[in-house]
Amino acid sequence: MRWARFACLGMPLGVSCYSDPKTDSPEPIASEEVIEQQAPVLSMDAPEAGQADVRPWPLRLDQQDLRVEYFQGDRGGWGAIAQQDVGKALRKFSVAYDEIDALDEQQGNRVRRGLARAHLELAATLRFGALASAYAYLYSFQPGPRLDSDPVEVDYLLGVSHGVLGNCDQAASSFDALPLGTRVDAQVAVWREWVQSDACPSDSAPDRKAMTADNREVHALFPGYPGPVQPGERPSVGSLPHYAFAYQGEDGTMPLSDPSTLLFLAEWHTDAAKQVAPPGEVGVVDALASLSRLPKRAAKGKAGDELALGWLWFGLNLSGRDIDFLNQAMSLGLSAVDEWSGRSYLADVMQSAQSDGGLLQEHISSVSLDLRSQVLEYLQAQEGENSDHPILADMIAPAILRASLRVNDATDSRWHEEAGKMGIALYSRTWDGDDHLHFAQFQSEWAAWQTANRDMRSRETVHRLAEQEFPEFEAVRLAVTDTLDVRVQSNSVNQGATQ
Repeated sequence: MRWARFACLGMPLGVSCYSDPKTDSPEPIASEEVIEQQAPVLSMDAPEAGQADVRPWPLRLDQQDLRVEYFQGDRGGWGAIAQQDVGKALRKFSVAYDEIDALDEQQGNRVRRGLARAHLELAATLRFGALASAYAYLYSFQPGPRLDSDPVEVDYLLGVSHGVLGNCDQAASSFDALPLGTRVDAQVAVWREWVQSDACPSDSAPDRKAMTADNREVHALFPGYPGPVQPGERPSVGSLPHYAFAYQGEDGTMPLSDPSTLLFLAEWHTDAAKQVAPPGEVGVVDALASLSRLPKRAAKGKAGDELALGWLWFGLNLSGRDIDFLNQAMSLGLSAVDEWSGRSYLADVMQSAQSDGGLLQEHISSVSLDLRSQVLEYLQAQEGENSDHPILADMIAPAILRASLRVNDATDSRWHEEAGKMGIALYSRTWDGDDHLHFAQFQSEWAAWQTANRDMRSRETVHRLAEQEFPEFEAVRLAVTDTLDVRVQSNSVNQGATQ
């Protein structure tokens, strides 16, 4: 994912890179007059016996008995995922996992996938939270001579933030600029070792496995550090603020959070998902986790063709092939479409909808509506009218919009604005729609996207996540609102006073 262009770094605080027409970004692509775009005809028929079912997952739920089995089974965990209530899903599947010895292999594997899914949803949401925090701190504290209003340990925050973005050299430079004898010297040593190694930026962060309860000295360094993995648990972000750093030349302290904590929590949940995944399916966990990978990281794992329904159930991925396609397209952009055309339905959609080397939001939205109608007609043809059908059909458009946003963002800077339009369209659905469309993972991703583009509306997204189901986002709120937003407002007032 190529959000980290840093086109905005060095601009005055208070200027939105995304919304300001005076920025030096490339000219946006002119939208075509034709709004209606025909979608490719979706292959609806179930596969023959012995063949993999690679259809989008809503089509695989064309029998009510199977839907009931999921909605009501495994202690209600699948129903919680369908409601996008990841906290409830984690609790429900944790109870079912404690009783796994009493289940047969098929039932046990389904519980394993459910618990892994809950951990993966948390991991992705927190990883994007770390990314939003990193952007917030990089925009809050500008490079160059330090201001009296900067905290003494500001270069630690900049070094960690650059590390989150995979900017290894810039992270090392920030750590080198930090004066000796600060309260974060030990944390700096951990991060510096990583940014100067071959593991940066291929790995997400310093090796979390080295920081176990058996290594108390390192374990105690990072506030809110989660410790050893215990599947089914949900470690907190720790006491906030993580730090109260003194100002360079003013009285008082600045309350701050450490992006390291959110990053370590995300890796903790990913490791928990790997620990509980059915035998032979750790590669699926890696592939799913790669969809929320940080900038400059490579994709890992493979979902493949024969992907169990539990890995897809009420998520933003339509099939195993689509997961593998999107992981590649997030690095290669639209050029990955030709390779996957005929194998991934998302690739087929994008190939039919592309225009001048990219994807127009109007075309993608039109295609999504067409596909929703196709799915709804198919399900009704199989069973007649059923209240489940519109809910299943609703899941098509968000998956296509999210994937198209990412592909545009990775294709060319000319398509960055169209990616933003897709994000706005999907964000409005995730908050204003029914429960099954409240994708916290995307909301967190969108908050990071907005913050990266100096769109301060990200604070609204962060507030909502923190106040509803993600108390971990209080740490993000410290970075985005209590630090970046306050400094933006302060900068605006100071600029106005001198004009």
